[in-house]
Amino acid sequence: MADPDAVEGGALTATGFRAEDAFLGVHSSVTGNRWVSRKASDKVASEIASRTGLPAPVARALASRSVDPERVQHFLEPRLRDVLPDPSHLLDMDTAIERTMAAILTEESVALFADFDVDGATSSALVRRFFRALGQEVRCYIPDRHKEGYGPKVESMRQLALDGANLIITLDCGVMANDAVEAANAAGAEVIVLDHHMAPEVLPPAVAVVNPNRLDDPSEHGIIAACGLTFLFLVALNRALREMNFYEDRGITPPDLLGMLDVVAMGTVCDVVPLLGLNRVYVSQGLKILERWANPGMKALREITGRNGVLTPEVFGFDLGPRINAGSRMGESWIGSDLLSTDDPERAKELAQRLDDLNLERRAVEAEVMKQAKRAALENRAVVPPILIA
Repeated sequence: MADPDAVEGGALTATGFRAEDAFLGVHSSVTGNRWVSRKASDKVASEIASRTGLPAPVARALASRSVDPERVQHFLEPRLRDVLPDPSHLLDMDTAIERTMAAILTEESVALFADFDVDGATSSALVRRFFRALGQEVRCYIPDRHKEGYGPKVESMRQLALDGANLIITLDCGVMANDAVEAANAAGAEVIVLDHHMAPEVLPPAVAVVNPNRLDDPSEHGIIAACGLTFLFLVALNRALREMNFYEDRGITPPDLLGMLDVVAMGTVCDVVPLLGLNRVYVSQGLKILERWANPGMKALREITGRNGVLTPEVFGFDLGPRINAGSRMGESWIGSDLLSTDDPERAKELAQRLDDLNLERRAVEAEVMKQAKRAALENRAVVPPILIA
């Protein structure tokens, strides 16, 4: 007999489920698991359908996500100008811009220290592309995932300074690297930290620590990935350069920041941050930019994967992103950043092919490791109880 609580609010079907809980008349998955929908206000869903002409299932899905009926269009087709915050709302952003401006104007040596994952690769590619548009190059250091591990280390930061870097910008890392930042300072370099990971109470002694997850940051942008934060940094930097007529005085075409949104979208998707608010716009607009395939690195990866048809976030998460990640997993962390920042189509093809080869090697290694693990588990199951480490 059906649960009396389940009867209230709607008629039951023969299977004991309420008819309105079905999705196109389907209550369960192929394996028999029941589909459970988010709770949605019938009144709101009806208003959404009435206002927009959307099908009832879509209207109900939007209502279950608390989408305001008056803002459905903004949710379905978000525009960057509607949600892009003033970067200055982030603590230390203005200080970071002031220091970076000084480096640009005096053509100081600038180095990047970026994480080895896709978020780090995309963040560093954004900065490299921006500086190249100004006619300046920056050195990019990405640590070896296996030999050095995550984040700036004392020796690597000191070496960047000794090699001549006046300013080091950390991307997708650095907020916990107090000792490494101190080492860079002692060797003569100043440091700007651009990171989105949870910050400790005691921040590193950097010129600026820009991080929406600082304990004292009120910006409410804690869910953006490092590439999204880096984009805001470049928006602020671009604004400052425009205000002082940097481009006009030098006859330079300003960097095409909107044209870099495909790179931002990739990092956002691959870092698995919630696709809400600004992140949602980054990905939505980034996919539109991707349709042009103007970035030589992106285009080369597409040719390798054979990706065609409608572009969705899955193109980043399952086609392009894993190949970028393969470089660091197989000991060549630098390739992803180089690929996404190059303007040379032939160089892009070489790097994309190398990443595809490394990705095949990675899959083979993972398959062999899994095979060995299963064998060991079967051989020792009577001796050692299984232990799950997640």
